This record gives sequence, C-alpha cells and structure tokens, in this order.
Amino acid sequence: MTTRYVNTGSTAGGDGTTNGTSGATRAYASLSEAEAAEQGNITASGILEILCTGSSADTVKANFDNASWTTNSTNYVHIKPNTGQEHGGSYNTGVYRLDTGDNYSNTLDLGADFSRVSGIQTQSTANAMLGINLVGGGSIVVERCIVKGSAATGLVGINSILVNTLGNQSIIANNLIYDQTGEGIKTLYRANVEQAMYSNTIDSCGTGILLSADTASSRYYNNLVTNCTTDWSGSAGANNDNNVTSDATSPNTAHRSKTITYTDAAGGDFS
Repeated sequence: MTTRYVNTGSTAGGDGTTNGTSGATRAYASLSEAEAAEQGNITASGILEILCTGSSADTVKANFDNASWTTNSTNYVHIKPNTGQEHGGSYNTGVYRLDTGDNYSNTLDLGADFSRVSGIQTQSTANAMLGINLVGGGSIVVERCIVKGSAATGLVGINSILVNTLGNQSIIANNLIYDQTGEGIKTLYRANVEQAMYSNTIDSCGTGILLSADTASSRYYNNLVTNCTTDWSGSAGANNDNNVTSDATSPNTAHRSKTITYTDAAGGDFS
C-alpha cells in the first residue's frame, strides 16, 4: 500500500509523503492536488491510500477522472480521514471536509475504477452541484460519509451514473445525506450496473432516493428517509426490505408513514 497525505494547513508543492506542512515532503494542500500528482497506472502498486487532515475546509473540487487512472479490484484509490479527523457522526467543521461552491460542478468525482471513499464530509453551496458523483467502473464504494447541502438550488447528494458495463457496481452504505434541494441519492438507469444501498439516513431533501429504473440484481435495505418533499421515488425491484419513510412512498408497505425523532436534526445530529 502507498500512503499519501492531504492537509489543508499545508501549501501546494509538497510530494504528499508526510502529513507535515513544510518542506519538500509536506502534505498536499488539497485533495485535488493529490489527484493531479498521483494519477496514473497503479495496477502494480496496491492500494493508494489518501489520508485527509484539516481544520480549515478543502475548497477545491476534486476530480478523479477515469481517463487519468488505471486501476483494478486490488489496486485502487481509497480516500479517508487521517487518524483523529473522523467526523463522529455529525458534520464537524473542526476536521477535514470538502466544502465547494462552483455552480454546475461536483464536489468530488469518482471516475477512477474501484474507487473507495470512507468517512469523508462534503458540502455543496452553489446551484446545481453534485456532492459525490460516481462515474467510473468496477465496484465503487461510498461509505460512512456525511454529504451536506445548503439553500442552493438543484443539489444532489450522491449521484450514481457508472459506466454501463456488466459487473459494474455502486455500493452506497451508512451515509448521512441531508439538505439537498434536489435528490439525496440519485441513480441513472444502467442495464448492466448493480446498485446497492444499505443503511443510509437521508433527511430534508427534494427527493430522498430517486431510482430512475432498476436492474434485477440491485439491492436496497435498511435505508431511513425522512422529511423530504418525496421520500422515495422509483421501483426498488425485488431485493429490498426495511426501508423506512416518513411519507407513504417506501417500497415496503409496513415501513411507510413512520414518525422518526432525531436527537438534534436542526444541529445536524441525526442519531
């Protein structure tokens, strides 16, 4: 495994091999800088682990473009917080977060095949933005992330539009997504792509989960969707259960129109 560091307290020009903020080995100043410096063929080098640190926000959108990366199921990019930078379950402005505000852009594009993002916070503050955009191939995983929106129009929390190749799969699990004026999670139909959504909490979006269409192998379990204009839209196919909504749109009849009380939703605590 190769480890590289991002630290928003650093300055551009380091090689990312330490978490320091000075000298030639200093951390990359943004995730975007890390992507540009490390892109290439990593099929012989194992996992590229990018550990992120920062008490100030990373305000540069990051695009892991498929054309710039060659990866496979055992050699891929894994983005996650450095030790001590975990969000703790609610949006935390004291640790690393991607917070961008360019109209009609994306905060984080996952185009490199088999990418994995764990425990990262994002916030979108301009119109028509996608928080985390899944556009590559292989199995792409987004887990334990917090994806926050704002008052801007047309926001989408997690967007899944993987390459339409048999065997490609998106796994969206254990994420907290809220205040998206468009969709919390949005999928675009791909006949050969399997969608898997597990145990996500989605609140106060235009549409909580929007499935444009479905494949027989896709799976949706244990998602909690509340206080959206429409909590759930689209067929979930045969493989689904225990999806709870606060309105009457859950694909599971027994879990519709439930009253859910959070610890402090106004303060971002959705436990």
